[in-house]
Amino acid sequence: MNDIGLGAVSDRRIWTYAVRNGAVLVTKDGDFADLALRRAARTSVVWVRLGNTTNKALWRTLEPLLPEILEALEQRGERLVEIL
Repeated sequence: MNDIGLGAVSDRRIWTYAVRNGAVLVTKDGDFADLALRRAARTSVVWVRLGNTTNKALWRTLEPLLPEILEALEQRGERLVEIL
């Protein structure tokens, strides 16, 4: 988020940015999962529900799941994908 100037802004502002830019949010923040489940949601969320971990370990977990995540988002149109 820091790379795009959103490092210290509200969840609402991040959500608005994602909607305007057609972005999918990948987050550990449950607030975004709640927003994704609302009827009027216009973006999707990949909710990472793993404990504290390094970025390297996180990517080791996510990388093999990317085909399934993309299928859920693109082909099935899911608004919320949970990674446990």
